[in-house]
Amino acid sequence: MLTALSIRDVVLIEALDLDFHDGLGVLTGETGAGKSILLDALGPAHVDGQRTVPGNAVDVQSRIEAWMPRMESMAVRRKSPQRVSWEPRRTALGNALRVISSGNRAELVRADQVTAMVSAVDDARSVVRFDVELSGLRRSQRNLAIALGVVANAAAFVLVSTPILFIASGSPNEFAIGSSVAVLGAAQAGVGYALWRGLRNSYRRTLARVQLRVEQMLDELEDGGMQSPPSLLKQVRGALLGE
Repeated sequence: MLTALSIRDVVLIEALDLDFHDGLGVLTGETGAGKSILLDALGPAHVDGQRTVPGNAVDVQSRIEAWMPRMESMAVRRKSPQRVSWEPRRTALGNALRVISSGNRAELVRADQVTAMVSAVDDARSVVRFDVELSGLRRSQRNLAIALGVVANAAAFVLVSTPILFIASGSPNEFAIGSSVAVLGAAQAGVGYALWRGLRNSYRRTLARVQLRVEQMLDELEDGGMQSPPSLLKQVRGALLGE
């Protein structure tokens, strides 16, 4: 049962805390009061995945530590014996990947932080958990929604409607023109909502891709992957000798 709801940085809501009591809880309010925003706020800013994989904890963690900078363009942020966190590399390549982020492998560079925790089950098995924080991405989507769906839309409505109402003032068709402006306002409100829905859906698709990437990394570990690639000398030798 849902007992409490905390919302941070969603559309026009900076911070809101709700406590629910026993029985039926109902959200009521006038049109535009923000009821749908509360429901949309349930989109998470966190992705995680956990699995039991073969290998002792030290070996598994060392493979993950070698993998993240090489394959995910991540840099170590904090490190402890069983827990390591990374952040996107602040380099030209890392910035480019954050902009384009095409393909599942590039999705992690859009995260604020990726954390891996490795716990030993026995000498041959370990539990690996990945946690990905995406608060910054969600905040940027919120700011973009406000800029496009609220501020820019309202400014466009004012710029269009003000001269029309001024010219129509006192004319025989003032009522008809005013009604047309009201219809225009309703249409622009619909456009603003459509922009918000589009940004929300885009963010949720990003969440799905990040979740898929986490599962792919766990698949690698479960199949004994994430091994360091052979050196260039070994690759050349293998090609020449057919090894």
